[in-house]
Amino acid sequence: WVWLEYDPAGGTHGRASLPAFLRAGVRDGARLLAEHCQVLPLQPGLETTPFGTDGTVLGRWVRRTVTETGTAAPADGHRIVTGTPDGHTVTLPHPLPGGGSPVPLGALTL
Repeated sequence: WVWLEYDPAGGTHGRASLPAFLRAGVRDGARLLAEHCQVLPLQPGLETTPFGTDGTVLGRWVRRTVTETGTAAPADGHRIVTGTPDGHTVTLPHPLPGGGSPVPLGALTL
């Protein structure tokens, strides 16, 4: 996956870069799952969305713990974490007991 800068006024793509919001989800020992990440500009009327916003964007980043080949999994098991622009995160075991691998949408602010 490659994220490209986009100029909505001109409709042109720019250089490859990772938006600051997505960079916030990058951690050592984890892989950002770009195919599940989303960033959208905040539209008028959505300022109080329960999905979380920093006042400029809506979206989520998703990462999963990874280990190097031949090394043991973390003592507490692998995790999948989703974060939203307001700083909230949701963490699930990966895979879930029974083998499921859901990806959280985010954390609702109620």
